[in-house]
Amino acid sequence: MKTEKELLAEFTELVFGQSDLTMKLTKNHIMTFPITGVRQAAQDALEICSHMKIKEREHLESELLKLGLPSLANLENKSYKKFLKITSRGKITTEEDWRLVRSLLDADTLNDNQKLFAAELLDRFEYART
Repeated sequence: MKTEKELLAEFTELVFGQSDLTMKLTKNHIMTFPITGVRQAAQDALEICSHMKIKEREHLESELLKLGLPSLANLENKSYKKFLKITSRGKITTEEDWRLVRSLLDADTLNDNQKLFAAELLDRFEYART
């Protein structure tokens, strides 16, 4: 499964590549940023998306789907952002994390790879608690 940094870098590259901005960012360049820089770049990309026309957003959504990246709605969702941090860490450490991962898995908002990884994280956390 891709890390939070990889997902956000790919998303940011896609948005900046489709925008009219003269500044183009590549995934390789973005991956050199610290994680906080990648998160900020992704926030900037979300801001750009908020100004897109409906057709542009629909096209971007289809590209995100093709690349196996999270939807715009997921990226705008705070719970999903917390989920990405948990998956980057590679383990659930608190009951709050457990509830968050469980709720996203039950709500069917994750792609297939994320579902498998979420289930694995839940299993490991539950096993460690028994």
